[in-house]
Amino acid sequence: MQKTPIHRKKFPSRALLKKKKISGVLSSLFNNGRKAFAISKLLVENENVIQYQINLLFMDCGLTAMLDIRPLEQALHSNWPNLVGKDFTFWKTQWTKHGGCSEATFPKLEYFNLALHLYEQNNLLNILEKEQIVPDDKKLYNVSSVFAAVHNHTSHDPELSCYHDPKLNVTALYQIRICLSTNGTSFINCFQTDDSCGDKGLLFPKKIKKKKFGLHLNIMSILFVFSLLLLLEVPKLCTAEKKEEKWNYFMLVQQWPTGFCEYQIIAGKRKCYITPDKFVIHGLWPQRNDGKVPKCQSKTPLYRRDLKPLDQALRSDWPNLVGQDFNFWKSQWGKHGGCAEATLPKAEYFNLALHIYDQNKILNILEKEQIVPDDKKLYNVSSVVAAVHNHTSHDPELSCYHDPKLNVTVLYQIRICLTKNGTSLTNCLNPDSSCGDQSLLFPKKEEEK
Repeated sequence: MQKTPIHRKKFPSRALLKKKKISGVLSSLFNNGRKAFAISKLLVENENVIQYQINLLFMDCGLTAMLDIRPLEQALHSNWPNLVGKDFTFWKTQWTKHGGCSEATFPKLEYFNLALHLYEQNNLLNILEKEQIVPDDKKLYNVSSVFAAVHNHTSHDPELSCYHDPKLNVTALYQIRICLSTNGTSFINCFQTDDSCGDKGLLFPKKIKKKKFGLHLNIMSILFVFSLLLLLEVPKLCTAEKKEEKWNYFMLVQQWPTGFCEYQIIAGKRKCYITPDKFVIHGLWPQRNDGKVPKCQSKTPLYRRDLKPLDQALRSDWPNLVGQDFNFWKSQWGKHGGCAEATLPKAEYFNLALHIYDQNKILNILEKEQIVPDDKKLYNVSSVVAAVHNHTSHDPELSCYHDPKLNVTVLYQIRICLTKNGTSLTNCLNPDSSCGDQSLLFPKKEEEK
């Protein structure tokens, strides 16, 4: 990457910042030593990384240029402090490690001013206080309540991060992330990559002396992605070719929305926005014969235009039950599409899933064998397996969960397996999987009860 020297510049206007095409995640950390949220860092990544590298491995932009941010110094001291050392050393480290990737379009002051601008628009302490969620060492809040409080402000799903306090034996909140669209002017749903907060209560701890929220730079992150890769000089670290991941067959996963949505409630996860009255696609997953999960991260990003010809079918048969449809498709492509990308690029991958789904509609298959949703009847696991086998001539795989209130095993997924080339069906390796070998409940949709 070409290095450019740092010069003093006129303080950039926010109008100029809004013209920049970016996307990202604004994250906030609860700070035990200060009174407000403070900025953590502005990390720039190429679009492929932000969409699919769910573990947030950031690019090393490797700049060594001197940094002059005196026009912003007062705001940075207040909102982007170093909680463990000298502020300027921290800002310089963040610019050196992360700022250089966006230097062509967000040089120096603009990089830091953009972070400050987004931070000002999303004061998480105020957002939570509006919903009566305040720091309190004696009160536990439902994870879903904190999640909903931020959602009420942004109209989109945030992501929470917590840690376990061994002395108090509680889960404590320390991080909230909100995600932005590619132009940086609107919110989008965050990928739910962090389940450290669990599904029970969490502590929103008071600060030791004066309690305060902060966006701590070392832990929280504001991730920005440039949609036009030509504007971004991507380090070789981010574009290195990976060895092709070995895999043996496909698994088409269909989920029963009623079972899935009730499981979400039991597990304390996001509640469903919609509950279709048919099995819908969850994903098309490459699998290995040894049972290990292949690492199938895609090398190419997925855009809405890639799926435009399939949009109507996907919304009908492959909906996101807990959020935005495209985010779900993008996540599935990012996590699973990469293994077959050489032979099934983008649209072909999704079209194959729709084609196999259309030929194997599980609800119709079960109904032909008199297996229908019924909250008062239990079906033998072997009967459900046999019903699908009678249609496909191959063994499916079932997935269930335990409902503690009813004390029954509940069906929520049925999976059918395909050969690697996707042209014929094959046996799945674990027919009864998590459903055991006894009986299961095939629950009715709520409005039918």
